[in-house]
Parts: sequence; C-alpha cells; structure tokens
Amino acid sequence: MKMRLSLMVLMMVSLLVSDAEAQLFGERSVGQPLSRRTRPQAATPEAMETAGTLEGDERFLRENRSRNDYVGSNRGSLQGFVGSEQAIGTGRVRTSVESLREPPNRAGQINRPFPQIRPGEMYYPRLDIDVSDMADASYISAVALKRDAKLQSLLSQTAESDIVVFHQGDRTVLRGIVASEAMAEKLRILASFEPHINNIESQLVVGQIRAINPEARSHNRSASPTWITPPNF
Repeated sequence: MKMRLSLMVLMMVSLLVSDAEAQLFGERSVGQPLSRRTRPQAATPEAMETAGTLEGDERFLRENRSRNDYVGSNRGSLQGFVGSEQAIGTGRVRTSVESLREPPNRAGQINRPFPQIRPGEMYYPRLDIDVSDMADASYISAVALKRDAKLQSLLSQTAESDIVVFHQGDRTVLRGIVASEAMAEKLRILASFEPHINNIESQLVVGQIRAINPEARSHNRSASPTWITPPNF
C-alpha cells in the first residue's frame, strides 16, 4: 500500500515539473528536467547575440582615450572651469601650498628653561604677573578695588562677621572680629590666595562676633575670588 502511494506521488510530481531555462549570452541550457518538453526556439535578437563582446571602439578603454576627452585639455575649454589652474596642458602647475611660508622659530624666546635653584633654597621665586605693559593705572586700580570687594565679601561670609580689607603700602590688612584664632588663621590663608597679595597683616580680634545682616549674607554667598586678567586689545 505504501509502495503504491509513493509511486502515485512521484507520478504527480513528474507531471507538474516544467522546463527551467535561462539565457545569458548565447544559447544555454541549465540542467535536465524530469520530463523535457520540446518547444520551438524563439528568434534571438541580433543585439543579444553580440552582447558582452568588445568591438574595439569603446570610449573608456585605455588605448582609446585621447587628449581631447578630458575637461580643460586646451586653452579654450579652460574658461569657466573651476579647476582651470590645475588643468593646463602645458607649463608648470602651482601647488596649493606653494605660497605658504614657514613661521619663524621662536623657541628661543618662549619656554626658556629656568636656572637652577641656588643651594639652600627649596622653591623657585614666587611668580608675579606684571601687567604694567598691558594696562594703565586706572585699569589696575579698578581691578584691585573689585578684587578687594570680592575678597572682603568672601572673608565676611566665612567668618560670619564684618571683615574689612584695606592696604597700607605693600601690606594687606585684615581687620574685624572673629570667633577664634583658628578662624583668623583661616582668613589669612584665604587672603593669601589672591593675586598680588603677598604681605598680609592680621588685625583680627577674637571676641563676640556680630552677625552680618541677611541681605549682605545672601550677597556674600555668591561672591568668589576675582583673578586679575589683562585687557583685550
């Protein structure tokens, strides 16, 4: 019974199979079907018979290229052409970097090595920014006043009392009332971080501090040290 069923399935499959043919270049046959049907061959167009055949007059073959096939090959076609300077047929073509000049070597003027530390010294001399050539006296005075105001606000916020900052010659004087000696030393260290403040005299007194008013305290919270910067010319 199973044998008969298998034979019937094979016969049905063989009846349903049709020819599978393909045409690429010329006459070809792909495989042999189970039951081949004979069909009349259709007339092949002449163009299909010569498809894929080189005739020798193709434009883009290396040996068929001529001088006139390129843009800008003569003086007449150079007009209006973007790359006309690089497409000249004769003469020397200027490179795009020909007009560049090597910048002068200033290695001897910048990043000069610092001399060796003298015996008995631990650190190099303190770095001091000289702005005398970059700003006038009025600008330096305005920046110093702004710096002192910000510093005074910062110290008052830290000590939670009114701290006054003023100058006597080359000395920066801190005056006010603080809660402890540790707070006085802390304020002195904070002031030493400001630029152009080297010699600090502390006239801070330990005692009962007076809290600053809320408006000044809210203003002091947004205060931060200001660094002296040279003007933009």
